[in-house]
Amino acid sequence: MYREEVTERSWRLLQKLGSELSFVVIGGWGVYFYTRRLKSKDIEVAVDLGLLDKLKARYEVRKNSRLKKYEFTVDGVDVHTYVPFFSDLGIPVEELLRETREIEGFRVPKPELLLATKQAAEIGRRGSDKGLKDRIDVLSLLLLGDLDLVDYARLLASHGLEAYLRELRSIVVRAKYEMTELGFDDPGKVKRLKRELISKIDAAPARHRPKKLRRQG
Repeated sequence: MYREEVTERSWRLLQKLGSELSFVVIGGWGVYFYTRRLKSKDIEVAVDLGLLDKLKARYEVRKNSRLKKYEFTVDGVDVHTYVPFFSDLGIPVEELLRETREIEGFRVPKPELLLATKQAAEIGRRGSDKGLKDRIDVLSLLLLGDLDLVDYARLLASHGLEAYLRELRSIVVRAKYEMTELGFDDPGKVKRLKRELISKIDAAPARHRPKKLRRQG
């Protein structure tokens, strides 16, 4: 979706930052670590307030109050930085910092948490090129990201985000170009994959609810 020279420059900066600092990779690069499909032109990270201070000491960090994040640019690559008690990613940043996996030396949120943040981004950027990339990332996680939809339904319910499942179903139903970008261009296979995903999404809410205990006597 993006030119290789652009994503490679972003990747080199991500590696450099990762060798110097400890943060949680979210956004497109976070999805890439799980799926190995589309790379990203920007870098998005979640950090604690202590690391934010270190970034401010090294780079010209700008506060974006409207979008509730901090930003800086290195060699033409934008780095979007999200912090606890300020940023709004659908899921609290402190939870993203706590519930992680390590992949290739980078900390990444668990895939269910990452999917929720990508859905929040897609809703906010719908109708734009970035919104399209968000939908591709959402489908990539669903198809390739080792994701448990029952756990996802449970996560959404705990944060009052149950409507995200309807949004997720809509993304799958309408997906065309997005599937091609992910390398799924056989019409029969695409139809089967979409049918399977929709079935799993529809079943997830009921499966995550605890079973009622039977009364004795």
